[in-house]
Amino acid sequence: SAIFTPEHIAESVSYGPVRPVPVGSVKPYNLILNKAYVVNDYIKPVTPVGYRWKCTQQGMTGYIYPPGPWSITDVMQVGTAQFTPEVMV
Repeated sequence: SAIFTPEHIAESVSYGPVRPVPVGSVKPYNLILNKAYVVNDYIKPVTPVGYRWKCTQQGMTGYIYPPGPWSITDVMQVGTAQFTPEVMV
């Protein structure tokens, strides 16, 4: 039988394969699944890249989180709701 002992790992240490993250990738952090969004609701990005997404077609977001990164040029369809990127002022 094996015995495992917990070990404190410093935050800068990583075990296992490291996957590259695309530069400029953006995912919305306050998108709620299975929620009704109305026109002019906003979703902000995870990183401060100067964009947010405005609901331009009301609808339900559904149960599946959209894949990232979100486009900063194209309309994003999430369930039946649509979000258009715009520069944050």
